[in-house]
Amino acid sequence: MNQEHANKIITDFPKLFKNIDNLQASLMAFGFECGDGWYNLIYDTTKRINELASAAGIIDEEWLYVVQVKEKFGGLRYYLAGGAPEYIQKVIEEAESRSYQICEYCGAEENVEIDETQYWMRSLCQVCNNKRNEDRQG
Repeated sequence: MNQEHANKIITDFPKLFKNIDNLQASLMAFGFECGDGWYNLIYDTTKRINELASAAGIIDEEWLYVVQVKEKFGGLRYYLAGGAPEYIQKVIEEAESRSYQICEYCGAEENVEIDETQYWMRSLCQVCNNKRNEDRQG
């Protein structure tokens, strides 16, 4: 994810990214390890987690912070330290499931499939998949 998008999420939800520079506590020092197409999904998920945690009074707890956000096996993975209460975990599971229907590169929600070429899986729309294949060949 580009730095502008990453900074927006981190700036808007600082309590969830309080350990961003501490590699012993979080892998977020490496950034959001996915494409810009999932920006809205990640932003909305983080916003919802922040709202739920704040309403429950747990946002200031030491254990509630983002450890890693990345792509794995073509889908979003969103990890919080120490796990999460069930109602927050459900928000994460919904976002991870939804990521398979959103192009990781451009954010399109039409004609998205898992591309498994070159030993790496990505959720890509047909346009981005074609461009990716052209770039590999040329």
